Amino acid sequence: MIFPETEIRYVPGASFACFKRPIISPDGETGPECGAEIVMHGFWWCAQVCPSCLANYFTSGASSQHMGLDTAGFYPADTAARVRETIAANGGQYVPQF
Repeated sequence: MIFPETEIRYVPGASFACFKRPIISPDGETGPECGAEIVMHGFWWCAQVCPSCLANYFTSGASSQHMGLDTAGFYPADTAARVRETIAANGGQYVPQF
């Protein structure tokens, strides 16, 4: 499931602050927004990944290109380690590997 579109539009090289809020209690209470800077890579069909909390943002499609936060996404530990290695190797920016 993806949150409704935001005012953030996909523009390669532009950046935005991560607005994911972690769940911090069993009753669903959420914490403060992550706030880490996400620099958008040049592949609009791939997730834009927060370098801090690994939240995934996607475009709503080629027609509007507004960004939405994937509420269901998370990485298993081995995948998260590879994603963090990719981020470190690219100066703090996630760039997908094909």
